[in-house]
Amino acid sequence: PPKKPKSLTRMVLVGAYAAHALGRVGANSPETIAALIDLLKHDPARETRRSAAASLGAIGPKAKAAVPALRKALKGDGQGGWWVAADALCKIGGADMVPVLVEALANPDAGIRHTAIKGLGNLGADAKPAIVALEKSRQQDPRKSNRAAAAEALRKIEQAVKKM
Repeated sequence: PPKKPKSLTRMVLVGAYAAHALGRVGANSPETIAALIDLLKHDPARETRRSAAASLGAIGPKAKAAVPALRKALKGDGQGGWWVAADALCKIGGADMVPVLVEALANPDAGIRHTAIKGLGNLGADAKPAIVALEKSRQQDPRKSNRAAAAEALRKIEQAVKKM
């Protein structure tokens, strides 16, 4: 691919750092969340969009309005690395993330699948509806580390269910 001019590379880095900083300093602000969602959806620089996704995840449950944009980001851009969107969804958390994360188990990106598997395991008993999908991942995921992560996620969910 052709090399980017240094000034363009700097602009992309500035955007990515700005998205990261915005998530750090304005976590309690609905305006910040809206700005990060806008960056995630519309910024032309991939790294800025990825940083916005990571910042939304760092905000956590208060960033629930970002779920549709993060879900769309899971479809990726063919360049990989969109596990940050799955990670953000996991950090936003809650039982309503289970269907989104189960859907991510079928993603062609192994990193997205891995992050979704681990996130489901961390949801504990809330992820009980994901057991069948995780069992399929444990048996059929092409990546050995994902199969192992699915086995661990199933163990965590089963333990959490037993404690109920």
